[in-house]
Amino acid sequence: MMIYDAWFPKGVPADWTKVAVLETKTVTLSQRNVAFYRTPLGNEAEVTSALRAFSTTLPPRDTLHIIAP
Repeated sequence: MMIYDAWFPKGVPADWTKVAVLETKTVTLSQRNVAFYRTPLGNEAEVTSALRAFSTTLPPRDTLHIIAP
């Protein structure tokens, strides 16, 4: 799940795990950082693998910080 944390002012559901943050440098987005969460149905290994693959496609101005497997 890829969201802006600001969309959930009371916090995301307790069973979601934050796994990464995409730090962007563009000014056209409503927020600079986008959070990635794994929901209870998400497979940990598949999510981590997908995030690592995604990180290789980013332009140099953006950074994906993987914070949890």
